[in-house]
Amino acid sequence: MRAQGRATQGKALQGGVYQVNAAFPGPGVRGDCYERKAAAAEISIVAITGVTEGQKYIIGAVPTVVCSVGDTLSGLATPCTVAVTGGNSNGVGSFAARATARDKAGNTITASVSYRVICGWSGFEPPISAPSQGLSVSKAGSTLPVKFTLTRADSSAIQPLTAPLWSTPARGGSTALPVGRSVFSIPANNGILFVPAGSGWRYNWNTDKAQAVVTRLLDIR
Repeated sequence: MRAQGRATQGKALQGGVYQVNAAFPGPGVRGDCYERKAAAAEISIVAITGVTEGQKYIIGAVPTVVCSVGDTLSGLATPCTVAVTGGNSNGVGSFAARATARDKAGNTITASVSYRVICGWSGFEPPISAPSQGLSVSKAGSTLPVKFTLTRADSSAIQPLTAPLWSTPARGGSTALPVGRSVFSIPANNGILFVPAGSGWRYNWNTDKAQAVVTRLLDIR
């Protein structure tokens, strides 16, 4: 027995899910084939690669944001696109990447990732020691220059949009280490802002003579 079928309204069938109704009136077979329902979402997945949700990256070393799409039944109507928004005029701050893909069946699916771009910071500059060198011990009552430089990934200097803030150093524990730094006879800074110093920043901290043998924790914002 041979089955004969025809496309609904004489149109060629496209990719999708189909159902066949067949009647058996006699020795022959007649079939009516029609589209039951297109898949609700033919795009299996849209993924953003390169950057990771919640990650921080040094400016100048941010990975390229890439959009990838899983298999579709009908094929893509347009290439997957990525839009990146956010950040400040100097290229740092909070960013959001949003990927969008659309297939020929009219389905749209999106994916998004949020991340931060920050300046590089390798620690305070002399006369304050790097963390790996232990405590910097200076004579209480002297004015201590606090210096640092913000950088890109290639170590070139970058300037923030606003001056870094100086906050009163928090009290730490006691120390019996000998004084290892010279007494600096320089004017102390007033206020709460660091001042430009070459390609970096500087604040002349007037230490308290009454706080001898006490450590202080510096917090720069």
